[in-house]
Amino acid sequence: MMDLAFSWFDYALFFGMLGLSIMIGIYFGFDREKQTKKDYVLGGKNMDVLPISISLIASQISGITLLAVPADIYNYGSNYIWLCISIPLVCVINNYVFLPLFFQLQLTSIYEYLSLRFDKRVEVVGSLLFIFSIFFHNPIVIYIPALALAQATGTDLHSTIVFVCVICTFYTGVGGLKAVVWTDVLQCVGIFGSIGVVVFVGAKSVGGFSEVLATAERGGRMDIFELKLNPFVRDGFVPVIIGGSLQYMTYICFNQGYMQKFLAVRTLQKAKR
Repeated sequence: MMDLAFSWFDYALFFGMLGLSIMIGIYFGFDREKQTKKDYVLGGKNMDVLPISISLIASQISGITLLAVPADIYNYGSNYIWLCISIPLVCVINNYVFLPLFFQLQLTSIYEYLSLRFDKRVEVVGSLLFIFSIFFHNPIVIYIPALALAQATGTDLHSTIVFVCVICTFYTGVGGLKAVVWTDVLQCVGIFGSIGVVVFVGAKSVGGFSEVLATAERGGRMDIFELKLNPFVRDGFVPVIIGGSLQYMTYICFNQGYMQKFLAVRTLQKAKR
């Protein structure tokens, strides 16, 4: 049976990634006394489009994406892929409806808009609802990869969660938005590189990509073009498009972390890119 435990190479990659993330945080936080609020929260509003774009992509990749979504597709079929229609649709809405508004106002927090549009009470309620949602969402996002890591390394699950969270909190708190963006770039490169290796090695081990597709077809998981229009069917075309669009609107259009990165570039035209 294949040994699934971490090797020295795996540990080197893991701790190397965390170590580089810490160094990035320290690098951008070194001149903390010279940083203004705009530098810390919005990266000085002079960040380039490419790192911001990669950071936005990395923000959507989590343990849910890498572990839970493949499990869902394995069990219920590939209609989940139609989510790829929802994301561009939401991006268009964001570019022409929400980005111009927030760029014009130049707010540090998007919830300040609620105060301007309504009153302070609505802003507080909106902020509390966001915090409340994070309390439910983030533990799941953290727990899933920590569980996989604990299984592979034999370490205690709770210790793993605390260890990784402390490091992430450190480089975020010390380096500000620039540290977050550039650690996202680093981690995104690592994620896509790892996915590429897994796909290549996995396909090679079973006889190539054609065999992978043939096996998926025999297992009834290549149902992409079976457009299930019934809105009550799990992972059907309609619920994926509608539900996915609403879900990604909360991520892209109304999320503080996303909008903060959009506002970190110099112009609206760059943000739309």
